[in-house]
Amino acid sequence: MSVLTRIILASTKPGAWILDPFAGSSTTGIAANLTNRRFLGIDMETEFLEISKNRKLEIEDVSIANLYKQKISGFETKKQLELYLTEEPKEKEKVVLGYIRSKDLDKLGKQKTFYFHSTDKQDNLIGFPYDLYNANKVVIYSGGRAKPFYLTSFFGEIKSIQHKHKSKIKGKENSATEYYFEIQLKDTFKQDFRIENNKQIKKWMLDYKKEYERTQIDYLPILTLSENIF
Repeated sequence: MSVLTRIILASTKPGAWILDPFAGSSTTGIAANLTNRRFLGIDMETEFLEISKNRKLEIEDVSIANLYKQKISGFETKKQLELYLTEEPKEKEKVVLGYIRSKDLDKLGKQKTFYFHSTDKQDNLIGFPYDLYNANKVVIYSGGRAKPFYLTSFFGEIKSIQHKHKSKIKGKENSATEYYFEIQLKDTFKQDFRIENNKQIKKWMLDYKKEYERTQIDYLPILTLSENIF
């Protein structure tokens, strides 16, 4: 595990995915998880998969995880690995932008669900980047229709994302849009007024508009970015 740990630290960033198509007992996975990386292991043997599962559960105990780290060789002291992990740059947040009409902003404080259109007016599926499923937060913007677009202070912590047909969504059965992405939040929308002046998000909005030659970005279905917004 010591060699694997050093390879992982030298070739990946925190939060990166590591794939092992011949996982065995998932020693690579343990090294990945101990160094704040994500792991996907594949193996044909059920016995090995059970061993891997039990090993993962074992290191969820912080004290056991720390013992594992102290046994990893190749560092000058037992605490050097932990110090290195503490000083590594943290993974940036994945944030998606969602549009709401100004008149509906007051309702956000009671909402725990948000919908993105998944098809355009011709019922063509919109190509969504995979990062949507890794998103941490949804941030709301508004405006349009003779008014400039602007960021609001509303945001929500994402719990889950599902792709649904309108017939499976209460209140949208007769919608002109056939498919939606349903965002379930951990809690209702909250407000943080620092978001309104986030220059990075504003830049992404303008870049998107320019890239796709949109005359407006009203009802922008999704925009992903990796930025710490707070």
